[in-house]
Formats: sequence, C-alpha cells, structure tokens
Amino acid sequence: MKFLVFGGTGLVGQSLVEKLSTQHEVHIAVRTPNIKSKNFVTREIDYRRFEEFSLQEYDGVYCCLGCTIKKAGSKEAFREVDYHYILKCFDYAKKSGGKFFCVISALGADHNSRFFYNRVKGEMENSLEGEIRIIIVRPSLLLGKRDEFRALEKVSTLLVEPFHKTLKKILKEKAPIWASEVAESMIELSLEGKTKSPIEYIEK
Repeated sequence: MKFLVFGGTGLVGQSLVEKLSTQHEVHIAVRTPNIKSKNFVTREIDYRRFEEFSLQEYDGVYCCLGCTIKKAGSKEAFREVDYHYILKCFDYAKKSGGKFFCVISALGADHNSRFFYNRVKGEMENSLEGEIRIIIVRPSLLLGKRDEFRALEKVSTLLVEPFHKTLKKILKEKAPIWASEVAESMIELSLEGKTKSPIEYIEK
C-alpha cells in the first residue's frame, strides 16, 4: 500500500516512516528537499502555500505535525501549525482518496480547557469531520531522542526510563510513552483497528 506522512522528520514521524517503509511505499512531505533515502520518497512542501502541493492518490495519510509555543515563537504561530496546518493535511487526505487520516493530538485535549495547548488540540480534534475514517491518537509525555533540545522531555526521559514498565502498569494511558510505541499504535489502529498499547485514542 501507499501512504503519505506529514511531519515525518519529527520524533514520532521518523519512527512511523521507518516502520511503515519495511512493508509499504511511503511518501513524506518535507520542508527541506535535501532529505534522501532509498526507503521512502520525499515531497517538498510549503505549508503556507499548501495549494501548490500536488494531489496524489494514497491509501491513507498520517499526520505527526506538532510543535511547542516556545519553538513556534508565539501562540498564534503555534495555532497555525497545530490547528490550521493539520486541517489542511486532513483536507488533502480526503481529496487523495485515502481510507483514513491518522493524527497525533495530546492527552488532555479539550476545546474547553483553560490551558492554551490542550484547548488548541481539542479544537483541532473537533474540526476533523468528514467521510474519511479519522483516528486521533492522544499520547502522554513523549520519550525518545530528539534532534532539538526540550528540557522537560530530556529530564523526564532520564528519570522515567528505569521505571517505565512499572509506570505503564500503574498509570496506563497517562504514563509517558516512547515515540516508537506511538508510531506502532498508529499503524496498528489504522491498519488493524486495534492496538496492544494502552495509549488513549478516539475514532470518528
């Protein structure tokens, strides 16, 4: 099968592409065209000019886009990525003829939340409506090695790693989770309809 991944160079996205490409044709939308690999096809994209991203047919679309307010530079810039860009990806998925759109949100996403981050995630989830199957994955704090430095996640990884299995049993979907496990869950949910992971998710 043939899949498209938005955000394929991030923490979860890299793992998702690596796992998918062992059995399927994978295309990733990237801002920088210098990423090359024999395992996947890169397609350059400018999210500000999304209409120039040519339409192709895919069996399904995955979206791992996401940032932080600090990285984005402002709340408005954060919303642009985590709300508007994701909705553009969703619209593309519907037009591509895909069977599903699988997207990463966040544990605690709620359009009524007093926390800006969770509120934007909740608004994004509520805006995903259409004939296509929608899978929304809500991971807790992500664990894994990032190219960029995020102090909280770095410290959490160091503290949590020795006790991760125990925390999963106690906290279940609220426990910090490895990015590779999130990627595996996205594949299982989209292709098999279920997952072995305790991760929280919803379907529409």
